Amino acid sequence: MNPVSALIATPLTALFMMAFLTPAISQEKAISSEVGRSFVVQVKPGTDTEGKPKPLSKDAVDQVISVLEKRLNDGPFDIRVDPVGTDKLEIQMPGVPREAWEDVRQKILQAGNLEFRLVHPQTASLNSQQGYIRLPMANLEAGENDKDLLVKDHADMDGKYVKAAFASLDPNNGWMIILKFDKEGTKLFGELTAAHTHERLAIVVDGEVISAPMLNEAILGGSAQISGKFTERSARFLASALENPLENPLVILQEGPASASTTGSQRRLMAFAGLGLIIVFLALCVVVTRKIRRGGDAISHPNH
Repeated sequence: MNPVSALIATPLTALFMMAFLTPAISQEKAISSEVGRSFVVQVKPGTDTEGKPKPLSKDAVDQVISVLEKRLNDGPFDIRVDPVGTDKLEIQMPGVPREAWEDVRQKILQAGNLEFRLVHPQTASLNSQQGYIRLPMANLEAGENDKDLLVKDHADMDGKYVKAAFASLDPNNGWMIILKFDKEGTKLFGELTAAHTHERLAIVVDGEVISAPMLNEAILGGSAQISGKFTERSARFLASALENPLENPLVILQEGPASASTTGSQRRLMAFAGLGLIIVFLALCVVVTRKIRRGGDAISHPNH
């Protein structure tokens, strides 16, 4: 093929590729609109160490976006989290099937605020005590005595020192969550447990006591475990939330079908196609330019 014919063929190739890609993209959009989901959520102000509301900053919103992307982007679905105004986010998940919608809602709403609080030794007999508050127990079953516990009114240690959290199945105790602390957290947790052996330490998540084991000895190895009445699903969800905690609570304002806008896989497909066309076109331009510079007359007089 001579250069002029090639240059004419290039846009025709582009039109052919667009005609080929458009039905596939349209079909993918149609499928996505049937199974996808979108959410509009509001980011609420967090609280300081004294429990007072903190002004909502751009950094706080960026932290929420980062956490949601980590929580939600752990499967085969394309997601997009975009800010809307100063305190709202739009979450587009075009590929999420109906049976996964409830899981998505839980991942969005669970704050994952982890705290360790010492339990008052007379929690069963005292209704109140200065410096302590009562927090409800989670996952209660019939016949259990502790519906709530009298615990410190502030955290003796919080979850910011957790560098990893994962679900694990123990043959004797069922599903549990393993926590791994960073270097500073290992030191603090070791000091806390060493100073309060033979006392109960409440593990509090989002204002509920998950468990309150007795500290039989100092825990110095940099890890801890949370046991409770977990299923595999609830253990994995909680572990994900604890590893990626939200500093600001969220409220779902609106929920509906996912937008028919181009998904990530579609954008990648179009980008690769476009890049390929550009490379081909530039290569042909180089060939034509070299022909002209050599003074050849192959373009105007092919039979010369």
